[in-house]
Formats: sequence, structure tokens, C-alpha cells
Amino acid sequence: MKKFILFALFAVCCIGCGGGGTAKEDNSKGGISIDAGAPYLLLVSYQTPRYAELGEVELDALEKSPYDGTAARLNEPVDLRVPSFADLKEKIDFLNDNSEKRFWPWVFANRIVVPAKADSDKATAEYYRKVNTIELNDIGAPMSDFLSTFRVALKIAKETNSPGIVLDLEFFNNYDCYSISYVSTRRKIPPADVTAMLAGIGDRMAAIMAEEYQDAVVWFLTTGLSVPDFEVSSAGQFYYISPAYIVLGMVEGAKKRGLWSKFIDGDKTSIGLYSKDLMDLETKINRRERAVALVMSKYTDILLPGAAVAPWHDLGLIKGWIKQGVGDKTFYNDISDFGSTFDCLLSAYPYVWIYASSEAGYNPYNPDVAQLYNNELAKTKMKFWHRK
Repeated sequence: MKKFILFALFAVCCIGCGGGGTAKEDNSKGGISIDAGAPYLLLVSYQTPRYAELGEVELDALEKSPYDGTAARLNEPVDLRVPSFADLKEKIDFLNDNSEKRFWPWVFANRIVVPAKADSDKATAEYYRKVNTIELNDIGAPMSDFLSTFRVALKIAKETNSPGIVLDLEFFNNYDCYSISYVSTRRKIPPADVTAMLAGIGDRMAAIMAEEYQDAVVWFLTTGLSVPDFEVSSAGQFYYISPAYIVLGMVEGAKKRGLWSKFIDGDKTSIGLYSKDLMDLETKINRRERAVALVMSKYTDILLPGAAVAPWHDLGLIKGWIKQGVGDKTFYNDISDFGSTFDCLLSAYPYVWIYASSEAGYNPYNPDVAQLYNNELAKTKMKFWHRK
């Protein structure tokens, strides 16, 4: 499991660097459509304040950048609170009055996963007391609170004319719960029941979309759909990671309800956030295309491929998980070296998210640092505005 997670952080792939679609915001519906404009660039960073705390600094930085929008957390990945639309109404009005760019509410599914280790906090322990591994039956607060947060996010997105929301399906609380066999064994139910119940969660989310924002875009940071053989049962049955079944339930639920929704597979699972060099990137691009071909063909124009990268502007400043992944040798010494990677990703995908990590030294709200990235991304993006 740990090897998979490490691979997920540093693998990269997509559909080839030869030419994908382009994206354009369609404000008449509030969604995104494939069009003749440039690819859609989304900023994702924990350095972006929570939605309730967004202010002039963030608006100014975004307006000066080539980003079309940014993800903004409604709460933290490990957070028992539930955001309120009413409490955020003043912030919503502020953004509507002052920003031309779009802020995507960012929601975490981690809430429905029981922490791997017993929490010493009594409130947290009580919160998960009735739940085993993942809440699949809605017997306690985690599921209802998660769905309530999801509903609030959709309401906010629609009210602010944002194309949609960012849904983070990473199981920070317990990565073992990625395994269908692990959940099946711990809950003492067949694997088929686990996958069906996970898909049922996705279907309920699609039902909420039908009520709140029928043409919303849901941008997944990770899905696991590019790893259909994450594990194999003793009977030879292949399984995705658990979050993939939530994704499939949502997509199928939207399709059967006739929604105009789109789902972007930003796939950090195989695309990841780092590649050794351009050749490595192109190899993984082709690998992912083969892995997702079947599921993408089933949901044409509903499930769309996206990509991700976590760049840096000075190799000497990187630390933590990024430094661990890069090692001693890398093609990327400064931000200019990422130009070919940006070109490749934006050529292959209409939707690309840039992860601005503090461990890469990238603070998108530091004007001097941000300008380095803005210049390089703008060069790439301009190439697509002129492409016919």
C-alpha cells in the first residue's frame, strides 16, 4: 500500500503531447465546455486560505495570474465542522462583487473514513464510534455531514457562477481503506457489496447535484481509474481503489438522470505531481491512455481527462516529499525547465491543475515568487489561444 501511495505522488501520465481539447468557461450555464479557447488552468494549494477567509490578497494574486480559477477549502481534510451557506453568504457576495476569476469550493471525502489510529480526542472518537473503516450505511454523522458539505459546496459554486467544485477523494485518515479486500474483511461483507455501497454513495451525490446544480463540474484530484488492477482477489477479480467506485457511482448517477454535469479526472493516482523528464512524462501519458480507454469510452463527454503537476522555481529550495521523490538527479532545476512539461500537459489535456506546494517553495500569494510561475504558465497558455 505504501509503495502505491509513493508511486501515486510522483507518477505522471495523460493522453500524449500531440493535441487534446481546449476548455472555456461557459458563464451562461456556469459550467465548462470544450471550445476554441485555452485549456482551463486551476490553482490548487493549501496556501490558499479557507473559503471564509478569502480576501483582497488572494483576489489580486489570482487576477494577475494566468489561472482561470482556484480551489478554496470549505474546511480541512480532518475537520468535524460542517460549513453553512448562510454563514458564507457575505463572502459569496464579496467574491461576486470583486472577482472576475472563479473560486471552486474544495470538499474532502476523508470525513467518511475512520482514522487508522484511535484518536485521543473524545469528540473525534465519539464521532466515529459506530463506523467501521468507511461509512457505507449512513448510520452516523460522518456521511450526513459529508453530504451536507457537498450540498453547500454546490450551492456556493452556483451562487458565485463557478464552474463547479473540487472533490478530493484521498483517504488521509486511513490509506488502508483504499483496498476493497481490507474493507471487506474488516466489515465482514463480500467485496461486491463494498463496491456496490461505494457506488451508492456516488449515486446519492449525483442526486444532490440534480437538486442543487445540474450542470456543475466536479473536478476530482484523484480517482484511481487509471489503476484498474490495484489489487487482485484470490478468485482473480481485479479492483480499483475504493474512491474509484464513488466516482463511477457519481458519473453513472448523473448519466441516468440526464444531468449536464461534467466530471474531470485530475488523476493524481497515475498522473501524479512529478515526472523525471519529458520522456518519462510521455511514456506515462500513453500508459494512462490505455488504462482508462474503456471507462472513458463508456462515459464520453461526461468523464473527461485532466492532469496535474507540482513545479518549483529553485531546486535548492525543495524539501519534504518533493525532495524525497526527486532524489539527487532531475531535469528540472528552475521554473524555465518546466516549460516543456506545461506545453505537453496543456497540449494533451483541456483541464490542468497546478499544485502550489510550500515544499516546492511555490507561494502563489508572494508577488515575486508568483510572477516567476505566472510568466512561464502564460507563455504556454498563449500558444493555445492562437491555436485553430
